[in-house]
Amino acid sequence: GSPLIADFVDLTVTHPGPGASDLDNLAAPILRNCAGCPLQGMSAVDEANLLAPDLVAFWGGNNDVLNAMFAGVAIVGVTVTPPDSFAASYNEVMTGLSASGRTLVTYNIPNIVDIPYATTIPPVVVDPATMQPVLVGGQPVPLLGPGDAAYPCTPAPPCGLPPGSLVMLPASQLLAAGYGLPPAVCPPSLPYCGQPLPHGTFTPPATLSPGVVLYPDDIATIVSTTNAYNQSIASAATANGAILIDANALFADVAAHGYDIGGIHLTSAYATGGLFSYDGVHPSAIGYGVIADVFIRTLNAVAGTTIPEPNFSDILFTPNVPNVGGASVTSNGGPWHYSFDTWRAALGTAFSPRLAVVMPAVPRAAAPALPRRPTPRTVRTLDRAHDPRD
Repeated sequence: GSPLIADFVDLTVTHPGPGASDLDNLAAPILRNCAGCPLQGMSAVDEANLLAPDLVAFWGGNNDVLNAMFAGVAIVGVTVTPPDSFAASYNEVMTGLSASGRTLVTYNIPNIVDIPYATTIPPVVVDPATMQPVLVGGQPVPLLGPGDAAYPCTPAPPCGLPPGSLVMLPASQLLAAGYGLPPAVCPPSLPYCGQPLPHGTFTPPATLSPGVVLYPDDIATIVSTTNAYNQSIASAATANGAILIDANALFADVAAHGYDIGGIHLTSAYATGGLFSYDGVHPSAIGYGVIADVFIRTLNAVAGTTIPEPNFSDILFTPNVPNVGGASVTSNGGPWHYSFDTWRAALGTAFSPRLAVVMPAVPRAAAPALPRRPTPRTVRTLDRAHDPRD
């Protein structure tokens, strides 16, 4: 892939050590291929083949387009892996994993513009007390952005976000300080009224200033690139005799209709729907249970195996693990309780060290603070009736 993007699909080469991405160095102790580790010098594909397993499952490539969402701008070769580079790396991995007599299963890539990270905050002004759109003349009021090449502000920035724009969860802390709010509807206590929510920008040769809004042209790039990736995945699955699981269709169906298990209706709603974790990107324990169930049912149907399905009574009613090391609940994250610290953590594992990421300044707290919604808890909503700690 691009030298500016972390090598998420390049699993045939080891990267740990100085100059590697944070993600590579975090993965190295798990893969045991760090310096002095038992499998030093072995790639993930080498390790997958080490014990000659009969079954290998591979799901890779999500971050090659997801990074555009973390950065708030879709630039092929900077925040999005070029489709031809993706295809070459994916084919290399699949060829390395295929072996005579082995069952190989792979997933395609969901449409990331449907996940809570991108769908929770509406692109219009909301009343923080009710979280409902503010209407002026019977119409919602668009949040302010700086514009981009395809949607410039005329005569000058800022201007309202065009229809079809998306606002990412890290905007929550900015909105709490007045960013993105037109002065006519912004409380005078907020210090940054009238300032636009940032859109990501790239300064050659290697400086990224991330943003929190995606314009329709960004979204079009993300969708078209995802489609190109999935075509490559389907071709690689056919060429290597792999079973292909359509994660794209699964996530689209969940976003549109939710998911029902034993009379319990789950959705992709942020923090309360039950299927996604607090970061708005990764599935929750329940969500991963659904993915595992689809994997097992597909494998049993195609390969004739008899693997038992997950025990959803355990998954639904077992509390999530507690905070590690006494970590406190997220604070100062705005009305949606998503802080800059969480955003920084995502960006820290997303890009190569060769790309300098320059974060926006953290806005100072406004006084008085916006009314707060109940803080998301580590225990899922579905667990409350079954958790003695409540």
